[in-house]
Amino acid sequence: MKLTSRKFSSEDVAFFQELIKSSPEWATEECPSSDVPSYLGMYQEGNWYVWLNGSQRVGVSYYVEHAPSNNRAWIGTILVNSAHRSAGIGKAILKLITEKLKRKGHKVVYAAVPIHQNKWISFLSSCQFEQYKLEKEDELTYLLFVKPIEA
Repeated sequence: MKLTSRKFSSEDVAFFQELIKSSPEWATEECPSSDVPSYLGMYQEGNWYVWLNGSQRVGVSYYVEHAPSNNRAWIGTILVNSAHRSAGIGKAILKLITEKLKRKGHKVVYAAVPIHQNKWISFLSSCQFEQYKLEKEDELTYLLFVKPIEA
């Protein structure tokens, strides 16, 4: 597997919609596939990327380098094509994002998931994220994670 990335463009909206349709949990928590343009508009301050294995698009990610909440790096989304799940692509994407953040001087990266999303919690735990604390927002409880970026 040779993953590369490029900035998300308007030509990738249909691909993102396909990913969302095959990810009902993500669609419920974040955005229905029909509302992608509005969703992207809410997250313009960060970095949206499309991930490719060779020339085939396999995933989408979003992260922010300096979140308004704590001025730290946060992973917001890693969504992998259902045909390529459980092949290590999500972990590889996370590793590549973390390496990019490290080169920019970041020492830690954060992520948060709804407390009831056990698969997402397991994924972050398997990527050496540590459970940090619980936070409530709009009647939802989120489990916050932190991952030290090794020197």
